[in-house]
Amino acid sequence: MTSDRLDLWSSLLIRLTRASPRWAVSGNVEEGLAGEGDIDLVAPPADWMELEGEFRRWATESGFDPIISCPHRPGVLVLVAMGDPGAPLYKLEVLGYRHFRGARIYAADDLVPAMEMDPRGWRRLRPGAAALIKLVPNGITWSGGLKWTGPKAARVLDLLRQDPEGVHLASKAFPSRGSLVERAAGAAAAGRWPRARMVALAGWALTRGLLKPLEALARLRYRISPAARCQLLAALKGGRLVMRDGAQFRMLAESHEDGWGSNP
Repeated sequence: MTSDRLDLWSSLLIRLTRASPRWAVSGNVEEGLAGEGDIDLVAPPADWMELEGEFRRWATESGFDPIISCPHRPGVLVLVAMGDPGAPLYKLEVLGYRHFRGARIYAADDLVPAMEMDPRGWRRLRPGAAALIKLVPNGITWSGGLKWTGPKAARVLDLLRQDPEGVHLASKAFPSRGSLVERAAGAAAAGRWPRARMVALAGWALTRGLLKPLEALARLRYRISPAARCQLLAALKGGRLVMRDGAQFRMLAESHEDGWGSNP
């Protein structure tokens, strides 16, 4: 980590906090500040253009080029800027709503009550809330088990245990299933993995998906069709040298289409 990178990231997060009252850091902030990854945010899609504008102004003032805005993944806005050659990219991943088994299960707007101020000057989700939306659905297998083991599982479960109020506030973002989610998280934090409740949650999500088939099909198409995928997202997800290869990143920037109309 360099002090310059830390100061730059911190100034951006503070600027975003001033730009919109409905966004928050949701994860990976320490890794991002250290130059070891991106920073995850939650923000309603209605605020994305404002956040993108602030990101672009910050990047331009910092001398970063090129800058890419990518809304091709349903429910997510990715903002990327290249700083010094050979250094990691500056990358924000902004979640507007989350899918599980083909259905939207919560939206960023509904997480506002679970937000608080970080002592360093930016807005964040409470620890229990951040752990809950990381666990559900990322940490659940198709059979209702816990997908993670080792330190990652321990870290998430510890945060659920340490901040039950954050879990409670975030569980209200799940329409009609907040109580189920909160009870499941409480059991997991207590060391009793709630497989039956996780299966019930998955069943509820599948039913919601059937009620909105066009949305579910669009999500499925993105996941299984190479033609529907974005080269930038594929490169970032694949861990290729795009993180440090300036020439490759510039080529992606030249061919990339912002495609705001593609993300409902």
